[in-house]
Amino acid sequence: MVFLIAFTYWPMLQVLIASLYARRTIGAEGAYVGAKSYARLVDDADLSGALINTGVFTARTEVPSIVLGYLFAVALRQSRALAGFCRAILFLPTLMLLVAASALFISLPTLELLDYCLAKLGARSVNWLGNPDLALASLILLTVWKNAGYFVLFFLEGLQSLPEKVVEPTLIEGASWWQRKWFVVMPMLGPTFAFVPVIGLINAVSRSPK
Repeated sequence: MVFLIAFTYWPMLQVLIASLYARRTIGAEGAYVGAKSYARLVDDADLSGALINTGVFTARTEVPSIVLGYLFAVALRQSRALAGFCRAILFLPTLMLLVAASALFISLPTLELLDYCLAKLGARSVNWLGNPDLALASLILLTVWKNAGYFVLFFLEGLQSLPEKVVEPTLIEGASWWQRKWFVVMPMLGPTFAFVPVIGLINAVSRSPK
């Protein structure tokens, strides 16, 4: 609670108070304007574009990140030989700052190979994050790459907490892999599937390109 108050709620309160004053620079004295700034924001023509970008970004990053996170977790759960190493590799992008992850992402072999193929076809190399037509799609791919490994941890924890006495009888009864996952495992992971989208939604809204 102390950390939440110091690093979350207090800064939020400070920002809310600051929004009621007109200041040219941070820390400068400003005149009290009340809710006029919010009224101007509603009338801002760029607001609708920002909301659309946020909606598109959120919708197109949530589902792929959750699906990939779940599939990776299932694969790691079933193959334990390199589970620790693979888990670290999947989680590594989550630990990076967004700027560092962007720099690494655009230098990945996949994009370099794509640029190489485009060059062979006579096309110029693409600025994936600088091109207005490709920036949003590139950021969506980057975010999915970052979030999938993060969600793996939640799904792995959920899978490891499943009681074996419930899952094992399905093997004896001859249930297929799909039947076990769809009718047994996924319903028991209900709390995880309810929690992960909320975390993903918070991250998507806070990181979405405006």
